[in-house]
Amino acid sequence: MRARGVPLRLGYDYRAALHNREGIGRAQRLALGALRRHLATRGQPLELGLFAATLRAPSVPLPEREGPAGVERWCGWRLPARWAWPLTRTTGGAAAWLGGLDLFLGLATQPLWVGNAPSVAVLYDLLFLEGAGRFLGQAGAARMARAVERWLPQLARLQVPSRHVARAAAQHLGLPAERIDVVPLGGDGLLSSAELPMALPPGRFVLTVGRIDPRKNLLAGLRAFERLAERERDLHWLLVGPAGFGSGPILAALSASRHSQRVRWLGALPDGALRFLYARCSAFFFPSEAEGFGLPPLEARYLGAPVAASDRTALPEYLTDPGCRLADPHDDRALAQALAEALALTRAALPAYCGPTWDGAAEAQWRSLERALRET
Repeated sequence: MRARGVPLRLGYDYRAALHNREGIGRAQRLALGALRRHLATRGQPLELGLFAATLRAPSVPLPEREGPAGVERWCGWRLPARWAWPLTRTTGGAAAWLGGLDLFLGLATQPLWVGNAPSVAVLYDLLFLEGAGRFLGQAGAARMARAVERWLPQLARLQVPSRHVARAAAQHLGLPAERIDVVPLGGDGLLSSAELPMALPPGRFVLTVGRIDPRKNLLAGLRAFERLAERERDLHWLLVGPAGFGSGPILAALSASRHSQRVRWLGALPDGALRFLYARCSAFFFPSEAEGFGLPPLEARYLGAPVAASDRTALPEYLTDPGCRLADPHDDRALAQALAEALALTRAALPAYCGPTWDGAAEAQWRSLERALRET
């Protein structure tokens, strides 16, 4: 048990947060901010060390490095990602690079040798095993599998965002269930963001947020939208997110749709624009085949939008309120029906969404970190 008032020297792998505006990078930034607030509320002093050694210059703002909740330690060497493992393995570990730590919190798909400090890693999904080449490409799946294999011998605990991933980790990685902690993400991260207005299509629009890749099941989503668009002449579909692995055929199909004038891909957008769209869409559509958590539909519900989503993997764990309609992602008719039912719901009639929050996520994460400290 830590003595009261003794600072916790916590290392945090911040590399994904420096470059990815969406997905894991965004989740890492929100999770760290929530954890810092939680520890401050508990009166737990924190000496935070960020491992931010990457080759590229950051594409998102850096966290503040001053003040009582600032970043006391920083490792920002220009370093190719593939060098991080061999260099930390042969030079004392990330804990030594950050000047000594009590605990390190890493990302399981980005390997590091931590060295002389207990480590906890976050694993958002096991798509590199469950979807393999179809979702990530064979090379990408193999790279992630090697990364996780390198983390396993170091781990005090593994954090995952859903019971679905916890079961998969126990099955595929051989970790005892008692060493796996479910730490959900928060859906309320945009509530404090200022809206960034943008031009909207005439009439109603359906919104989808996520990387353009095969896992998001957008070809089935397009077929479902086309079924509705035949009779809903004022209905548009806006897609937000960067192009990912295998996006070429998907984008070509969107452009070739007989309703292509009502289908728009907007690329990646900042948080303010996301909030603006979430708050004004007639329904949010998320036909994804596989998710370790599925943050966008929760954000949509927190901002009042009805949701039509897949009923697979982790999504049914959190999309349980009256504003959600779930369907088999492999059944175009079922997806179209779920979307039609979501469109029939009115925002004013829906109850306020009370799903996972970032404050709750920070509390669960701190419990996991405390277990790691007690056990090592």
